[in-house]
Amino acid sequence: MLFRNFFRKKKETEIINYQELIDNSWSVLRNGLLSPEASLRLIVEETIFALDSPEGKRFFAAGIQEPDLRNQIFVLKKLYERGGWRLAENFLSKAFDSQNDLAIDERQEIITFLAGFSDPDLLDFLLPGLENQNKKIRYATIKAIIGINNPDALASIKKHFSQIDDSFELFLCQLALLQFGDPEGKKELEKHFSEKDLAVFQISCLQYLDFNKIKPYLKKILERGTLEIKKELVLLVKDNRGSELLEELLKEQDDEVFLLTLKQIAEVGISSMREVLKNLEKETKHKKEIRKTLAILGEKDERELLEKELALTDINQYDLEQLNLLAQLNQEKLAELLTKIILPIENIFLLKTEEVKKIQEITKLMIKYGKLDSLVLLNRYCTSEALEKNDQERWLISCQAATAILCLIERNKTYLRGKILDN
Repeated sequence: MLFRNFFRKKKETEIINYQELIDNSWSVLRNGLLSPEASLRLIVEETIFALDSPEGKRFFAAGIQEPDLRNQIFVLKKLYERGGWRLAENFLSKAFDSQNDLAIDERQEIITFLAGFSDPDLLDFLLPGLENQNKKIRYATIKAIIGINNPDALASIKKHFSQIDDSFELFLCQLALLQFGDPEGKKELEKHFSEKDLAVFQISCLQYLDFNKIKPYLKKILERGTLEIKKELVLLVKDNRGSELLEELLKEQDDEVFLLTLKQIAEVGISSMREVLKNLEKETKHKKEIRKTLAILGEKDERELLEKELALTDINQYDLEQLNLLAQLNQEKLAELLTKIILPIENIFLLKTEEVKKIQEITKLMIKYGKLDSLVLLNRYCTSEALEKNDQERWLISCQAATAILCLIERNKTYLRGKILDN
């Protein structure tokens, strides 16, 4: 009743000035980028990336000029994800520059991040990494070369393979040779997976290979692998090609492996596993988790039943897992629920620590799932007060609220265009 009365009153007494909401949101975010604190600027950059509009993209791209190196790396990384592949040399130069203050693990992260993109033009920029004096940089470089899957790297990898004696580096080179179709790599890996001790960190490196290349070795790894290795195998599956492996892993008696497999099936969205799960539901103690997975995969009966169960939850008792689950089941209901949750919370500076964390998660979800009804509510948090107080926790709420407002208006711009012009 409170929810309906609030908006009835708003409708009767106030015409929403959408342009004012837009201007205020941009003002808050621009103020954030002027902060001398790198951590506060980074919060702006992390949130505004979600705004997929020309102005949002221009605003985010300006972060290339960031004075803080780590903030600049974050911006370059996100721009690369968005298709800015011409920035690869600039991005990699941060990892290979020995004069900056990046730690080795930060340099490794930059290099291996690029393994997730099929960008053959990266090869020329990566090859110098094979000559690096630090072996961890060489490890990361080989992983990235495997990931970009450019056959032109074969000669360089074979030469490097003949010059090294570090066991893990040799193993990575064998994976690279397998990726590029060299028989030597296949022969060495068959021996390795059949006879040598297997380590979790080795199995995790298989993620950089084309899944079809590692399929012949999965049965042997599964037979010889520890529980930790089996968990790592679960995470290798990114599409339907791994359904056979997941079916085998569902036969595991270990609860952690079983539940992780269910989670991966749901996250990847392997709908071909539905019949397998239905059969398992009749004979396993994990019926609730199986039902949840089936609902996420689109099983109508399970979906309706789960929605009814969630509807019985008290509005103040929803946790993040339930909210994310509802996002996969019914986004319209989630949007309504999020609006109801923030309705009574007017001043974020009166919130307790655990309440601040919850509103952070709510405003983050509203960037993607919010409704126009929530614009006025979000605008209450859209101020620079937390910025002025150097309060990072509440500043995150303010930035997410500003971004949510801009995203909501962008998604509904056709509907709102007339209203904004009228105002």
